[in-house]
Parts: sequence; structure tokens; C-alpha cells
Amino acid sequence: MIGPGTQNGKWWFVLDEFLDRAERVLNSEIARRQDFATVGTTMRLIGSVVSGKAMFSIERDVPREADVESAAARVRPLFLENDPVFHGRVTMALGGLSKDSGSEQELATIKALKNAWQSFEKSYRWSMGTSFSRGIPPGQMRNDRQIARDFIYGDLVHADPEARARLRHISMDDRVLAAVVWVTDATCLTQATKQLAIDLDDAGSLAPRP
Repeated sequence: MIGPGTQNGKWWFVLDEFLDRAERVLNSEIARRQDFATVGTTMRLIGSVVSGKAMFSIERDVPREADVESAAARVRPLFLENDPVFHGRVTMALGGLSKDSGSEQELATIKALKNAWQSFEKSYRWSMGTSFSRGIPPGQMRNDRQIARDFIYGDLVHADPEARARLRHISMDDRVLAAVVWVTDATCLTQATKQLAIDLDDAGSLAPRP
């Protein structure tokens, strides 16, 4: 890793790189939406009367595909283990810089944040059965995290034939919805991590820069 030679210097390098990346993540169109906290998870029930019969439909307001792709590209380095801003490095830097000056509550918050990042891919919200696709047995359940990963990094950002095959019988609406929830949750975690770093620094709970 590039950075100052001391351990604290390396941790500060990671933290500074992360804060720069966080600014880019939080500048995405999705992050600046007024409904950012609930985007992709809320719906509207629309009622109408047609020929004397009540008709109902459900609508979701989701961002444009281009906005989803942009947000996904911005958070991608946080999930790449070899990247300086990989979330594991960031939480390790926070823990290392605060181990001598941080309170028990602050250290517990860092640990909780680390666990949230580590369990990100497992914390799905919904799943659906699939019909036969190459590489997927009939009837296997696919959750929104898996669908989002295949759609974002197997179809939008990269061209992965296996990922595209797994998406074959999943509607575009479901793909986009899964991707919206994925990038929104990743952006929220980024926001929480940035705020914690700022709070710890303001409280004097981080080791001084070398």
C-alpha cells in the first residue's frame, strides 16, 4: 500500500482516501434524492374505476438506469479487497487509530459498522424463484443482492456471460429494483462510515497524524 511508513501513517492514508471516495459516493444523483432513505423500498397503490369496476395497480418510483450505474461505479472500490478504500481496510484503520483514545462505546460502534459491511451481501430483503437458466437449477431462489450483483457488475459495468445467463428469466423491473436497493444500502453505509470518522476525529478519539 502506498503511504507513510508508520502504521498510524498508513491508517491515516486509508482514512483520507476513503473520505475522498465518500464525497464522490455521496455526490451521486441517487444520494441527493429527497427520498434517498426509502428509494426502491416504497410503493404507491393506485386505484381507479373502469366500467364500474375498481382497478388497482402498484407503482414504484425508481431512479434512471444511468443513475444506478453511476452510483454502483462510485461504491465499487469499497468492495474490492485490493483497493486502498476497501471497507475492511477502512474499518481496520478506524479501529487502529482509536484503540488508545476511543471510548468503549466508540470502539463498539466501529465493530458494529465493520459487521454491517461484512454482512452486506447476506442482508437481502427479498428473493424469488427462477426457472431454468444456465448454471442455475430450476426453482433455485435468487435474492436481491445476488440479482443486483449480476445486473450491475455482470451486465451494466462489465459483460459477464455467466451473470447475464443467470438474469435471463428475471424481469428488467426486478433487476433495476434490486440494483437500486443495493446501491442505496451501500451508499448509506458509506455515509455512516464517513460520519463516524468525522465524529471520532472531532472528539479527539483518533491518534494524531504522524
